[in-house]
Amino acid sequence: MIQSNAISQGMASDSAYARRAAWAKMATERAFEFWRSIMKKIATLAALAVLGAALPAAAQSQGHAPICLQSYDIDRTTVVNPQKILFRLKDGKVYSSKLRSPCLGLRFNGFVYVTPVDEICGGSQSIRVLQTNQVCVLGPFQPEQIGAKAG
Repeated sequence: MIQSNAISQGMASDSAYARRAAWAKMATERAFEFWRSIMKKIATLAALAVLGAALPAAAQSQGHAPICLQSYDIDRTTVVNPQKILFRLKDGKVYSSKLRSPCLGLRFNGFVYVTPVDEICGGSQSIRVLQTNQVCVLGPFQPEQIGAKAG
């Protein structure tokens, strides 16, 4: 009987060891997946930043100087439709940008952008729709006369 008790205790400790090993493996896998998703997001944002920095240079090399807005001068944005955004500046000026392609969910989810400097250049800046993560590129900025009285 003493021998069977020792065997059952040995099995219990093996079972506890197996549970701890399984838990440790599961925790390691979860941590790996967590950091993998973080790294994917960082890589996506870095790619957007590189794209945003490279496109103005390409536009200027073609002889077109894009209109750039200082991000700190932007008071608010208005999504007119899936392909047009108005940028209202603090000084009252308004610029529109027609996106290169429709950006679905833009009106309801909003958007973010990443720039290496504090300016957004029309025709080259990419934006990302919140919730859907769709990436769209702004078209050239055009000055708008909104609310101006005809003289």
